[in-house]
Amino acid sequence: MQVIIHFSYSLSLYLYFSFDLLSAILSQPPGSVNNSIRVTEQGEMIRFKFGIPGLAVLSMDVYASAVLEATLFPAPKLQETWRSEMNRLANRAYQTYNSVVRENPDFVHYFKQITPLNALGKLSLGSRPASRRNDGTIETLRAIPWIFSWT
Repeated sequence: MQVIIHFSYSLSLYLYFSFDLLSAILSQPPGSVNNSIRVTEQGEMIRFKFGIPGLAVLSMDVYASAVLEATLFPAPKLQETWRSEMNRLANRAYQTYNSVVRENPDFVHYFKQITPLNALGKLSLGSRPASRRNDGTIETLRAIPWIFSWT
């Protein structure tokens, strides 16, 4: 009974993540998925996707069907208007991000107050400290505490 419940829970989680995987493969640039794709999975995801035989088969089904679909029905060629609009949006996002995160002298203090950054710095997450040095800039934060604090 425990195996069935575990499998059922894993299956529901897997179905949720498999849609993301399918979408990710199908969203690759035209021509980049041509009969194959190379994927890197982290350790815990290998166990999650391939640790139970039934889920392993489903995982391979998702990979195979996504590669077949992307190869047989590739995404439309990019139009120059799409590219120029995405560049405009990317530039605007980059400028806004920098104005908030890098150019605002109060941001680091604010970030440390509203996120669990200090608590994460006390946890043993990997072999490195949460920051390189304590000079109050974003550049000194390491990736894991920075990302975990946002989420």
